[in-house]
Amino acid sequence: STDEDQTLTVTASYTFGDVTKTASKTITLTNRSLVSISVAGDDEIPNGSVATYVCTATWSDGATSTATAAWSLSSTEYASVDASGKVTNRNTTATEQTVTLTANYEAGGVKKTATKEISLAKRSLTDVAIEGDGTIQSGGMATYVCTAIWSYGESIEVTPTWSLSS
Repeated sequence: STDEDQTLTVTASYTFGDVTKTASKTITLTNRSLVSISVAGDDEIPNGSVATYVCTATWSDGATSTATAAWSLSSTEYASVDASGKVTNRNTTATEQTVTLTANYEAGGVKKTATKEISLAKRSLTDVAIEGDGTIQSGGMATYVCTAIWSYGESIEVTPTWSLSS
């Protein structure tokens, strides 16, 4: 037993008929252990946007590396996270929301967890549009639809307060 990393080569040979193929891979045996993990990324995500978060592992020898963490959110009502740490702001409310992003990582039987608070910017209304005929024949009728246009480009049909003026 030694405190230094050991390098080994594993080799695989496979024969099919009279053809033999061989592959080799170098592996490192290490005595280091996982000390902690941390999560880095944006503190706030604009509405409708995506931000990518990175989990970094710190090892007993002082080295750091990117860790492939299992990601989760405290609530999926206002945001979603995928397996690669990409968080999408899906906040459809008129107020800023906050979620906690959690990274879980295990190496060598050691499990670590890290969290990050993320502010999800509120959805903001940028404009409204009316769709429908520009001309109505005498005695005729027309239907109009009002669409809200949001800061991140989405358009949704809404029920406005209608009024007429001449």
